[in-house]
Amino acid sequence: MAARTQAWCDELGLVILAKPGFRSPTVTTILCPGDWTGPKLAAAVKQQGFQIATGYGRMKDETFRIGHMGDHTMDRLDALLDVLKQVLGR
Repeated sequence: MAARTQAWCDELGLVILAKPGFRSPTVTTILCPGDWTGPKLAAAVKQQGFQIATGYGRMKDETFRIGHMGDHTMDRLDALLDVLKQVLGR
């Protein structure tokens, strides 16, 4: 799931906070593009029936996170990524 999310970010030109070699298999933290904030993006995705996390601490507004552990499936991840793509207008 992490590899799929990372590839999706590359396809859309989104910046992953951690550099290759230091990325977590359990969560991907992505810099918010344009005028999006973590809370604004999380709220927009929630309206579509999905949940993502904002960044935390001083990066709460600058980032959002996609989790890869727990009760997730690849199909559900792909559906989330499609919703995010639509919300971001990409």
